[in-house]
Amino acid sequence: MDTLTRYLVFEVLKAALLTSLVLLAIYNFVTFTDEFRHVGEGEYGLANIFRYLALTSPRNYYHLMPASALIGSLLALGHLSNNLELTAMRIAGMPVYHIIRASVIAGLLLALFSASIGEFIAPQSERRAQELRATAKHKQISMQTGHGFWLKDRDEFVNIRQIGESDEIKNINIFRFNGSQELIYTAHAKTGTYQLDHWQLQEVNETYLNSNPVISSERASMRWQTILDPELLRVVVVKPDNLSIVNLYTYVNFLQKNKQSAAAFEYSLWNRLLYPFSILVMMLLALPFVLGFTPRFSGGHRVIIGVVIGLSFILAEKLLGKFALVYQIQPIAAALVPLTIFGLATLFGLRKAR
Repeated sequence: MDTLTRYLVFEVLKAALLTSLVLLAIYNFVTFTDEFRHVGEGEYGLANIFRYLALTSPRNYYHLMPASALIGSLLALGHLSNNLELTAMRIAGMPVYHIIRASVIAGLLLALFSASIGEFIAPQSERRAQELRATAKHKQISMQTGHGFWLKDRDEFVNIRQIGESDEIKNINIFRFNGSQELIYTAHAKTGTYQLDHWQLQEVNETYLNSNPVISSERASMRWQTILDPELLRVVVVKPDNLSIVNLYTYVNFLQKNKQSAAAFEYSLWNRLLYPFSILVMMLLALPFVLGFTPRFSGGHRVIIGVVIGLSFILAEKLLGKFALVYQIQPIAAALVPLTIFGLATLFGLRKAR
């Protein structure tokens, strides 16, 4: 790599990383104002909000990186263009494809860095963030183990082996203790559904251990009043954002083998696999705006252009993901559409710029 290419790569990377930190700070500020409304719910306070923001930052940083790559590349190359540095490089004999090559190298390095965060840091921190928020707000102590989901609710310990969709739980065990920590009551329910402010349990077997003799009974259904909130249960349900590529692939295979819908996880898997190409496309998309305009094109205009295009790309990804689920579109096709559209726009712009 020659000196000029290294210089271009450094400038683009520096601008993209600084832009990503600024965007993350703005995103966290908006999240802070939203979370501040929940201060006082349960044990949720300012300290919890700051911990929540710290734990969700890796995931947000990962998602903001394509837009950061575009805005950073626009700013860096635009600054060099305004200072006539790019003009001097081209007069000295540097061809346009060398500038493109520098952008590709910077994009690859940026993709490797952000993908590492998305794979090894974001999934675990996101799970911890959601658990922290839910348990603090609802004063519930919870834990997920290989034997299901465990929760302490006042004098009861609850074990839920399976959490389904639409606020449904299955294979529920309830253990109640008295003040002397003696087990006085147990119950097992086959299923449970949330209805307004309580859970309705079905096929319930109860055992009262504090009577002599011990009393056992069966019920077709039972109203279970508890502070257990469906929001906490949704935290421990497997989510695409909480899984790495390897885990996503494994989970998709598991769902398909059990004849369950895996469309949401397939779409997320393809998005993860195409993520490096998204950053490359965003990085290269900045070049036509720099090489194709006069030096009087201001940095403010470039930021606006970058924000509009970056948000368009993010919205296109999210909307197509929803459309794919609703209209049963192939996940790989839905994931490729925005990348293909912006990729073709990049190729067209580069051709015009040359």
